[in-house]
Amino acid sequence: MTELATGKVQGLLDSLKNAVIEGDSRALEQLLAEDVCAFFSGGDTPVRGRDAVLVTWTRHFGRWSDVRIDRRDTVAGTRGNVAWCQFLWDGEGRIGAQRYRLEGERWTVVLRRENGSWRFVQMHSSMPYRDWESHRVA
Repeated sequence: MTELATGKVQGLLDSLKNAVIEGDSRALEQLLAEDVCAFFSGGDTPVRGRDAVLVTWTRHFGRWSDVRIDRRDTVAGTRGNVAWCQFLWDGEGRIGAQRYRLEGERWTVVLRRENGSWRFVQMHSSMPYRDWESHRVA
């Protein structure tokens, strides 16, 4: 990956993280391609299209507060106008009065350069566990 592409893709990953932390649907919208497809942790079917993906994220933003996320173990590559990345998110946040801590949420994304800007065209996240309540923080 060229240094320029590396910086722009890393910047887009940081912008995704920041939009999620801030619960900012408008900022997230700017990062998504019109034809984005997402597979979310706990979901059974893909969510297709920018509007539908934004609805899903907005529901998430409405439930969570005081969110903190750290991205780690990022691997990325590019070929022409396509980039792909995998990384882990560690984070915590609140749903109501209850705090949760999650480690190792797995992410893979595909990006496409459109008119000089990188946009997410595919997002996939999964958690390496099923017992949600075990992640409550006392």
